[in-house]
Amino acid sequence: MFCCCTEDPKDDIVIAEPKSAFGMSKEHAIEPSKVVEAAPPKEFVKEEPPVVVPVPPMEPPKTSDASGRSDLKSWQFIATISKTPDGAKIGLDTVARQTHHEGPCLKIKKLKEEGLITIYNESQTDESKRVCIGDFILEVNGVRGSTDELYKVIGSSDVLSMLISRPPSKTVPVE
Repeated sequence: MFCCCTEDPKDDIVIAEPKSAFGMSKEHAIEPSKVVEAAPPKEFVKEEPPVVVPVPPMEPPKTSDASGRSDLKSWQFIATISKTPDGAKIGLDTVARQTHHEGPCLKIKKLKEEGLITIYNESQTDESKRVCIGDFILEVNGVRGSTDELYKVIGSSDVLSMLISRPPSKTVPVE
């Protein structure tokens, strides 16, 4: 710049070197012939997650018992008892449980000496169909899925058709 009050006007003259838009001097600038075209941007393609198809676990062969149900597993059976007019107790102590494979159930903790289950067990010729400590009541009169509902059905029904499941370690040996 030039100002009248300075002694040497050439000291204020600034010569600016031309620079590229990126602040580099011309000597460091890339020649147009050496510019490499960038690849066009890829279209964003949303990849769908892989479809997972659950494979049902293999089950032992299904059997049928005297109840005529063909959906029973080899470790399950139906125990049917009828309540008596004299108000006899069932004769079981149970606790509500959740099994890994069969859902909510009632685990049999104690069989009482007197009760309808004892009478049922004495009438069974097949020992594997007798109710034992450690068995699970999975269903009563077709109701399953809630231990509260199982207790309600047991308390309110005169005839109890109970789906019993026996853990493998409790299976009665066949002689």
